Amino acid sequence: MSSPVATAPETPDVAVPEAVEPGEPVEVDGREVLPPVDLADAVAPSSDGVTIWLEDFTALEQAGGRPGEVGGPAIQFDVLVHNDGEEPIDLATLVVTVAYGADRTPAEDVIGEESLPLVGTVEPGTTVRGTMVFVVPPEERSNVLVSVDLSADARVTVFEGDVPQ
Repeated sequence: MSSPVATAPETPDVAVPEAVEPGEPVEVDGREVLPPVDLADAVAPSSDGVTIWLEDFTALEQAGGRPGEVGGPAIQFDVLVHNDGEEPIDLATLVVTVAYGADRTPAEDVIGEESLPLVGTVEPGTTVRGTMVFVVPPEERSNVLVSVDLSADARVTVFEGDVPQ
């Protein structure tokens, strides 16, 4: 079974939600991290025209796709990145992470048929969508933190809330 390697497709005619003001960033390990916003919100992590939001959270049973990869109860969701700026946005350094529970346990990501990583670039005026899958126990889904780190130059965007059991 091979994993998808294609560039994340542009999402035509998507309605870009109004970005919420997340508050003042804090410094964590030398990086600016925005305070968490609700999973349903959109965030503009900088003033360069980028908006990031999450959609379509679903629960699924996931088999590990790569050798050594953990499977089990998982969540799947889409990450959307819109570029309203004048320059393309390179997604080569984009990292999405998930943590859950009071202890913020890191969730294992799963690359498989349900996943479509965000790769390539986001051209000005376009939106791209990537699909992420992370193993999260059903009993821990009432306290999930999703971090989207676009690049070393951008603030880390953080979303928090409940996901489907």
